[in-house]
Amino acid sequence: MNTSNCTCTHQGAADRRLAPGLGTRLTPEQLIQLAPLIRDAMKDKSYQLTPIGMQAAEYLRVKRKRLTGDSYRDYESCLDKLARYFPDLRVEDFEPPTGTQRLEEFLDHQWGDSAPRTYNKGLSIVRDFFRWQIPRGKLHGDPMLLIERARAARSTGPRSPQISAARSSPPRWSCATG
Repeated sequence: MNTSNCTCTHQGAADRRLAPGLGTRLTPEQLIQLAPLIRDAMKDKSYQLTPIGMQAAEYLRVKRKRLTGDSYRDYESCLDKLARYFPDLRVEDFEPPTGTQRLEEFLDHQWGDSAPRTYNKGLSIVRDFFRWQIPRGKLHGDPMLLIERARAARSTGPRSPQISAARSSPPRWSCATG
């Protein structure tokens, strides 16, 4: 099945790509059975066998000198998820506007229910990966250009008395004019 020209925006699309023939949703029992395989696949870096994974490996080799060990693991984990979500697509298949739709789907699936900070971390890694492809001739347009960062919800709860007092008192300095 070639899905390079379609976007799968319905629920369960990634489940079928990862485990064909298991239906639209994986049951908890199926996930338990697949978990050791997924862990082993991550350890052996088999995501690098996918077209996106090959590009991710090259990107990570170049970025390694600029990343801390923890950041490198975060980048690799994020790009591993991207490569496994789109195992049949190449970087070139992410030209806008279709690429933008695909990446919005991926980000929403992966981190849509997460805290804004978590979503934005994934967004930043994916954005940097695709922007890195442009000067190398893999992409002509930036599929991440129109994807916005998540905003943190404003707190509407009561403030601590110290913060409220500090905000309601006048500043301790004044500007002398004259």
